[in-house]
Amino acid sequence: RHPDRATPGARRIAVVGAGLAGLGAARALAGTGHEVVVFEKSRGLGGRLATRRVEGAVLDHGCPVIEAPRDGPLAGEIARLAHDDVVWLPDPGPGEIAVGFRSGQTRFAKALADGIDVRRSVRVAALRRVAVGVEIADEQGTGHGVAAAAILTAPGPQAAALLEASGEPERAAMVAEAAYHAAVCVLTEVSGESEDPRPVIPGPSPLAAVSLEWRKRPGPHAVVARLDGPASAALIDATDRDVLEVVLPILDGMLGLRHTPWTQVKRWRYALPAHALDASLVAVGGSPIILAGDMFCGLDLEGVRRSGVDAARVAARTV
Repeated sequence: RHPDRATPGARRIAVVGAGLAGLGAARALAGTGHEVVVFEKSRGLGGRLATRRVEGAVLDHGCPVIEAPRDGPLAGEIARLAHDDVVWLPDPGPGEIAVGFRSGQTRFAKALADGIDVRRSVRVAALRRVAVGVEIADEQGTGHGVAAAAILTAPGPQAAALLEASGEPERAAMVAEAAYHAAVCVLTEVSGESEDPRPVIPGPSPLAAVSLEWRKRPGPHAVVARLDGPASAALIDATDRDVLEVVLPILDGMLGLRHTPWTQVKRWRYALPAHALDASLVAVGGSPIILAGDMFCGLDLEGVRRSGVDAARVAARTV
């Protein structure tokens, strides 16, 4: 049965965003028999579990390492769904795991999405209230059917804009208070090594960190260098050339650059949540729109996944 032709409100639940929270919500709902469809504005899956392939190198430019409690649900899903591709990294602390994936962090997102109806390159612009839930429309005005409930996992400012367009201005104003730090990253190849055995090492200001991608998988000595908060804020709208003029000399001093290095610049406008919103905004009485994601728990990946699962439970009670 095609989801768009399902009986309106008949146990169909929409999820906006295919990051860790959205995919966690979708799997939880699908596991209890609900009809689920996930809408993702980009072509890829995973949100921060983002991977790029450049010149034979695999680079994780969103979340370089997944850290989670060793006995928690996230670690269990990694072991169950993607164990064949996992790279176990030095433990970050007692009772914790740190992992990467040989084929890139997006491998885990793809494993989470297996069997789920995920519609990529669909930017949801409105969740219009109807008698039986919400009608989903994209930015071109195209309808994508009706759902009894919708779980919204976009970053706070984007979630606020969608709530405003969906007729919830008061809630939108409160969600809009979610603040984020930007992150500007440079992807390139270096010629040297580091004596520091960790896969992610601190960098001298204005670099916050440098991910040594070859510590996670065979291949070129590729790195992802992330600027710190103030530098990222200053350069988020700058040209690639301006960013490279800041970053490349620092990397050259740290690890040496190839004579003709390839480079890419990646910008994350909503990279690091500055503070968590109150959980009372997750669900508001009478609204079929439930919120989840890092706006409530920061960059705690176990918490991000849990927020999606908790939102799924709330959504299931509305149908």
